[in-house]
Amino acid sequence: MIALIPNLGTTTGRVVDIRDEFPISGAMVFTSNDTTYTDINGFFKLPYNGADSITVKAMSYDDVLVCTSDCDEDIKMSVAKPKNVLIRSDKNM
Repeated sequence: MIALIPNLGTTTGRVVDIRDEFPISGAMVFTSNDTTYTDINGFFKLPYNGADSITVKAMSYDDVLVCTSDCDEDIKMSVAKPKNVLIRSDKNM
């Protein structure tokens, strides 16, 4: 069985760094149904199929969850805080 979801238009937006509003290229933008990536200027276009929210992920940034109705403004991402990492050496190597 194949479920067809009607296309209700497109969701467009722009992803930028919260500090300097520099565009973030290559950020993954997705809903439960579709995925796309931002272009070199931080813009994306995603088919709108009734999803209430989208998630934005980019390397070195905290993930962002936004309502699709808020895409008329830039989506601002903040740099992720470094994680504590413990590295041990194995003397038997």
